[in-house]
Amino acid sequence: MAANPVVPPPALQPPDQQLPLSHGEGSSRPSFVSMVGAKVSTKPRLQPVPLASRAPVSIGNAPAVLFSPVEVDQLNKQVANTIIMKFSVGRPSLLEIRSHILSEWKLEHEPAIGLLDPRHITIHMGSISDAKLALARHSKMIKNCMFRLFRWTPDFQIGKDSCIAPVWVRFPKLPIQYFNISSLERIGACLGTVLSADERTLGFTHQMYARRIALIVDYWGIRQDVVARIFV
Repeated sequence: MAANPVVPPPALQPPDQQLPLSHGEGSSRPSFVSMVGAKVSTKPRLQPVPLASRAPVSIGNAPAVLFSPVEVDQLNKQVANTIIMKFSVGRPSLLEIRSHILSEWKLEHEPAIGLLDPRHITIHMGSISDAKLALARHSKMIKNCMFRLFRWTPDFQIGKDSCIAPVWVRFPKLPIQYFNISSLERIGACLGTVLSADERTLGFTHQMYARRIALIVDYWGIRQDVVARIFV
């Protein structure tokens, strides 16, 4: 009678090796333990702010976290150059938005661009000059999707429109000696914070009026009536 063939036992895996995963899954996916223990190579965009040690408190049955006015001011300053991009109908992908900003906005520093919700994008600028440059842009469209820009403020809330927005104004009959950007900033300060002037005004090629001056205006901070004239 023929002897049954002897089948050798399967080779044992060394104790420090992990068995390969089934169903074609790779074994390169990091575990939670390895992710927690790994050193973070990405430099944080926002630098740590020294905060005073505080004992935990509670309000009612809920824990409460308290920050002093000085600490809140320090935290606000780190994101003061943030701009909110709001889309009303439709929105390009975050990759398309980032590509458009990097190629078209001509910024000095690379911004940090993030998705706040399906309609709102945060753009953290590297400098105040980049923030002003962005707010003064004429074009407000990406991939046929309209958007508007407004400056972030500490009281910003999703679902509540900001009362601070960039606008363009004209100064008819302004004497030509005041077309200097320094003079325009002083005159524009009657209405808001001057961002920039358009190319024809700066190039001194449109003396009929200071054609377009970009301002940040707080609609609730100025008088309710429209400013009809400014004495210079």
